Amino acid sequence: MLSWGLMLPGLNTDIQYRSKTYHVQTEDLGKENPYILTLLYHAGTILHRVKTNYADLVARGAPSSEVAALMRRQHEKVIQVLRNGRFDLEGPASLDDLILEYLLEDERREQGGT
Repeated sequence: MLSWGLMLPGLNTDIQYRSKTYHVQTEDLGKENPYILTLLYHAGTILHRVKTNYADLVARGAPSSEVAALMRRQHEKVIQVLRNGRFDLEGPASLDDLILEYLLEDERREQGGT
């Protein structure tokens, strides 16, 4: 028997990238529908979707910590895909843009943000 309830709490992160705000949302659809779903939004539009089946974890009675770790990895991977420029419609970022993003991200970390 699994050691968690029907579903785990979701993850939500707003990401500033190239002067735009994106939202990454990851949720557990529950052990009755064992999928982790991550959506990347910009201005209310879904740009990217990742859905991972974890029926194997349910079948072997894995603890909720394994599902939570899978959720975090998937969430972070989508954030990394965004930051790597996969959804850039304007083409590759300039060096100035990359430096500015790095400095803004560093400032957010210093202030305790994500």
